[in-house]
Amino acid sequence: MKKARKILTAFLIILSVVLTTGTFAYWANYVEGTQTEALGTINIGSATSASTVFELSNKLNSGGYLVPMNQVLNSGVGAVEVINFVHAIKWNEVNEISQLNGSNTQGLVGVQHKIYISQNDDILPIEDYADIYTLINVIYSETNPSVLYLNDKSESFSYKVTMDEPQNIEQYQLIANSNIVIEFLYTIKTENIQTIDIDNTEIFLEETSEKFFVVSRTANNKIIDYDIEGGLDVVIPSIINNVSITSIGDNSFLRAGIDSVVIPDGVTYIGTNAFNENNLETVVIPSSVKLISYNAFYGNNLTEVTFEEGLEVIRQGAFADNFITKVTLPSSVVEVKSGAFGYGGNFITEITIGENVTIGNSTSFGWYGSSFRSFYNQEKQAGTYIYTNGEWSII
Repeated sequence: MKKARKILTAFLIILSVVLTTGTFAYWANYVEGTQTEALGTINIGSATSASTVFELSNKLNSGGYLVPMNQVLNSGVGAVEVINFVHAIKWNEVNEISQLNGSNTQGLVGVQHKIYISQNDDILPIEDYADIYTLINVIYSETNPSVLYLNDKSESFSYKVTMDEPQNIEQYQLIANSNIVIEFLYTIKTENIQTIDIDNTEIFLEETSEKFFVVSRTANNKIIDYDIEGGLDVVIPSIINNVSITSIGDNSFLRAGIDSVVIPDGVTYIGTNAFNENNLETVVIPSSVKLISYNAFYGNNLTEVTFEEGLEVIRQGAFADNFITKVTLPSSVVEVKSGAFGYGGNFITEITIGENVTIGNSTSFGWYGSSFRSFYNQEKQAGTYIYTNGEWSII
């Protein structure tokens, strides 16, 4: 029996953003600090990333204080050489694109950090202050997980922060009068998401091989065609022939018969008829996309479209002739052209939209679009609009 071959949505949610704080000390001056542990859970998804910061400031009277390594004996009571803290990380997905009928979906988790040193709210450029930046050490615990399981319990990621001893009085004075922020970036890597199927068969979600894509000879960052031999579940690579893809060209997947598609972050333009007349049921538009052109997703089986913040314009017929009942537009959208969600099975009864959006005509939002346009244009307020008993209201 043929398995239902499915794909995970690349999407991100953050239920709580954690701000952890500690402080550091110029040991001779006893600028105080503290040992701390992050509270709450950071939820990450497989499209973009979630970040949290650990802040080191030179505020006094906050408990113990971090001093350079091997300087505890030269410091006062409460001095510490290490600040320990923990982040609780959980992998959630807002939505599913034809989710595989299985369980125990496993993804590789990536962690990066950046250090920012500032004075008077001005960040010191690392190229000019490399000797100061190298004083701060961020040590990852060897027990930090390398994988997370979808919708499973949160996992703990532990870190230590230490400070090397400055080499001269100028470095001492600079570090003692600076604020330091360590930003941590967590991601789920989409190229090797693993799912255990209902018969315990392991299936990997991988990028479709670049050999099945044709890029423009004049603009090698644009896909212009796709070979269906690459499969009906398409994961578009973000890089083809060592060039970052920024455009899905006109007609590139026109009537290709594909069942699902993952569009990579970095794409800014989805062309005319790009995915016209396929079998897509859901799609996520990444935050990098600014414009969706004419009839781009016309005539699919779409019941749900997820738009991430960043999209600006949806052109005529882009999502016409589908089965959409709910539209949530990011606040970045400024114009929805005529017939963008026009007719077909688009009986849209819930629309979330920003203020002062230009709506092309009465068919921009499907069968009830005429009355919605009239109601919205009265004040052009941001909000969620609901259609019940033949009338629109805002909640």
